[in-house]
Amino acid sequence: MKNDVGKRIYELRNYLGLSQEAFGDKLGITRSAVSRIEKGWNDLTEKNIILLTRQFGVNKEWLLEGKGEMFRDELNEEELISMLDIADPLDLKIIRAYLRLDEKYKAAIRQLVKNLIGE
Repeated sequence: MKNDVGKRIYELRNYLGLSQEAFGDKLGITRSAVSRIEKGWNDLTEKNIILLTRQFGVNKEWLLEGKGEMFRDELNEEELISMLDIADPLDLKIIRAYLRLDEKYKAAIRQLVKNLIGE
């Protein structure tokens, strides 16, 4: 089971696009500690689990048991912004504005982005 948790930590970190160092910084641990957790050599501490569920919105049941979805159904705006590690003030304003749009406007923006990147 320990190895399965490590695999899920690896999956989460890669999903978030974070290096082991950047991921460790968010948890207050070193890059090598992240590596040892991913390899199944070390267990997650209760503090790590709390930070992952609060800061990244990770579903605790998924993290520990592999059940359900990676993220909780509902993330608040601050959890999402923290999870994305966005520091530029304009980027933050753009994301906050997007999150407040109704679905038809979000769909239009998604289509615009798809057109811009050639999808």
